[in-house]
Amino acid sequence: MIVVTTPTGNIGSKLLPLLLAAGESVRVIARDPSKLSAAVQGKVEIVQGSPDDPAVVDRAFRGASSVFWLVPPSFRAADVREYYLGFTRPRPKRSRPTGSSGSSACPASAVTWA
Repeated sequence: MIVVTTPTGNIGSKLLPLLLAAGESVRVIARDPSKLSAAVQGKVEIVQGSPDDPAVVDRAFRGASSVFWLVPPSFRAADVREYYLGFTRPRPKRSRPTGSSGSSACPASAVTWA
């Protein structure tokens, strides 16, 4: 399972069809799932919300093996640097598939938050 953030943006919207054509299982984090293209709707698993929300990210990462993490642009941010840094707080200390040997992640999650 590959998680893709910003699936409706310029990069994510081009990446999704390629991943699906390659036979990958894909989960997306989408603020507004109705904006997903018709070509991918029904072919991806959707976690509705924002990648700056730890609960959303935790749900999306559950059982995932890979993440394509792209911070969405904000044209309203007063401090662009702080906006981007905000996506690192809280940050995953480690990300391993659920149940991996030696993982300190909770059994229900692939991510342990710092």
